[in-house]
Amino acid sequence: MPGHRTTHVSITPGDSGEGASNGEIPYNIDYLWVGVGGDLALEDKDGTAITYSNVPSGTEVWGSFTRVNDTNTDASNIVAVGSAF
Repeated sequence: MPGHRTTHVSITPGDSGEGASNGEIPYNIDYLWVGVGGDLALEDKDGTAITYSNVPSGTEVWGSFTRVNDTNTDASNIVAVGSAF
């Protein structure tokens, strides 16, 4: 599709700090892709914390998230995927 761009960034869980290596999701996303399953502790754009338990490997978790917290997250290989037009 002309003008369509998808952005991917690997996210390393973190409880504070800036940048993808500290858990911050640096742009608006469509979903998080979970490569290796487990629990996924997230914050949404309103600062609300939610933990998804037992997320299977290869799952897309859709939502407007701003952080993947290290505390209570044991899922890994997490990729933020977003689209821009």
